Amino acid sequence: MINSSIDNKKIIVSFIFLIFIIITFQNITNNFSNDTFKSDKNESCELKTIDVVRFYEKTNIEYFAKYDYISIFPEINNISCLGKVIKIENSSAGLVKIYTYINDLLKNFIIVVLPLFLIIILKIINTDKKLNILFLSLLFFNLNIWTFTIELKIINIKLIFLYLFCLYILFYFDKSDKERLEKILIFSSIFCSILYSSGDFTKILHANENGYIGEFFKVNDINSSYIGNLSNSFVWKYLILYSENIFGDYFSVYLRIIIFIFTVILIFKIFQFFKVGVLASILIMLVYSPNNAVAGKDVMLGWVEPRTVAYLFLLLGIYNAYVNKLNLSLLSFTISFLFHFGVSIVNFPIYFFVLIKNYEFKKIIKFGLIYFLSLIPFIFSLLSEQGVLNRTNTIYYISERSPHHLYPFLRQKNEILQFSSQDWSFGLLLFCLIFIAVLFVKKYVAVNSFEDLAGLTIVSGIICVVNLVVVYLFPFSRYVLLHPFRTFSFFTFFSTIYLVAAFTTLFKKYINFNNFSLVLIMWFTFFFSYFLDDSKYYYSNLNQYQASETRYLINQKIPPVLIINPYAYTAFWSGFEPDYQIPTYLIRKFTPNNLSKMDIYLERLEELVDFYDGDCKSLDHLSDFIFIDNKGENNCGELIYTENNFYTYRSFNK
Repeated sequence: MINSSIDNKKIIVSFIFLIFIIITFQNITNNFSNDTFKSDKNESCELKTIDVVRFYEKTNIEYFAKYDYISIFPEINNISCLGKVIKIENSSAGLVKIYTYINDLLKNFIIVVLPLFLIIILKIINTDKKLNILFLSLLFFNLNIWTFTIELKIINIKLIFLYLFCLYILFYFDKSDKERLEKILIFSSIFCSILYSSGDFTKILHANENGYIGEFFKVNDINSSYIGNLSNSFVWKYLILYSENIFGDYFSVYLRIIIFIFTVILIFKIFQFFKVGVLASILIMLVYSPNNAVAGKDVMLGWVEPRTVAYLFLLLGIYNAYVNKLNLSLLSFTISFLFHFGVSIVNFPIYFFVLIKNYEFKKIIKFGLIYFLSLIPFIFSLLSEQGVLNRTNTIYYISERSPHHLYPFLRQKNEILQFSSQDWSFGLLLFCLIFIAVLFVKKYVAVNSFEDLAGLTIVSGIICVVNLVVVYLFPFSRYVLLHPFRTFSFFTFFSTIYLVAAFTTLFKKYINFNNFSLVLIMWFTFFFSYFLDDSKYYYSNLNQYQASETRYLINQKIPPVLIINPYAYTAFWSGFEPDYQIPTYLIRKFTPNNLSKMDIYLERLEELVDFYDGDCKSLDHLSDFIFIDNKGENNCGELIYTENNFYTYRSFNK
């Protein structure tokens, strides 16, 4: 009987191994062969995308891959078209466009189900660890080949994360070790939530990231759109420059990965300290995954910019303060300040509350003085850069450029309380409701295990209220320029943890999950979130596709300056200058942080507004330029190309 079981196990293992060998050999043969694509061959579903792409890469012909959805149910025969070329077009701009068939449902099904199925099989037959590693590695090797060959290269990095996670599950999941499984579930919920709220793991940057990273790769030209400094952090500057030297063109990808891993681990440690349970962790991260503050439209985590890095070190400072590591806490806060002084200053009362609660005042002063003295040169440098406060510039920046961040209240017609936008009125209403809920739970529900978390949440809320009062009374003060409503980010983060953790703790006696249930919750929650916004991974910055030909054309013509409608395209062209090394004169989103340069910004903005209103002479000081408009009728130049709602003109100044 025992021998029979052993023989059956060997047969199953050998069968699985044989299947993997056949599939791997076929994938390598099909996708890495030396087949030559003939440029005159263009039949639908006949050409492999990888062969077409290789042809254009070898011939140095500019190309752009686009994707189209194809149904496979009930049209099952369409499976043979997946990863194949639909058509190849040559645009009038000279850019080759390659259209490829894909199916989200099938791709996600394969990527999600196959690893789970394999793990279950391996657990059932109880193979040793070496065989488990071999089989799992072969599976992900083939999945990587598959995604690579249909030009979904961005999925590869997701598959690497997924592979590591599966290894973790495979080797550290013990049916008798519920505590370990719960840690895996908590980590998984944090992982998928931060993954969802993070930017793509590609070189394509968010508009904010283009500002804070692109400024170090701007054109050295008087007509550059990077006016003054967008970031006042020299630490951030050298981080970007050294990363670029080490990692090359993909430095932003590596930075995103590092920040992502740092974020996941830190939040996991915070959850462990506050003793947040499994169900609470999953619910918290599902609720928090949008990563937006209840008011003020601040994003706390996920992006590659000095603000988000500062938030991480400030959170690390709070965590270290709670775990009795005062020096590390103060060092973390100092680093946070060096990355983004605004984030650190406005949230300092919250951080100071944590210090006072855990340490004697004399001890805080004794150890903190050294760190404060180290920041003095940096503080003086910041003050000298800002110059004299110009009220006109300040009013513009607060009420017109960034009202969604800084301007909640209108002070007109002697009305006591009028909100500047619906976003602010709804956001502040939501804040009030959440704050009341926190106070109610703290007083009447009395979940003693979360006292520290309750105190942190309430203090964060009080600081938010104080900032609202200050901004109401002094709406155009220098303090407002620090973005005081970034305190809402901390309140949103801690209040979510507190409320969800408190209520799930109360109901846990009615909820009893066995290990099997936990595994199912983990798998479906994790992978649903993992591919929830799947389109962003391979349709990275879909807008790029909408103007790919236009960008290519402009790069070919190499104009001295590119002019962009500041209101039609507030952020779309934000990465053009650092990518193509053509000055863009003004990107409305790129407001200089040093106020002394604001006059230049506003002067250029006025010129562009006048120009697009029909005053063609407002840009006469530019001898030659190309400009982009969202209208097909502009009398200030000659229309040379049209793509979607992008109309490209050559100025008459030439």
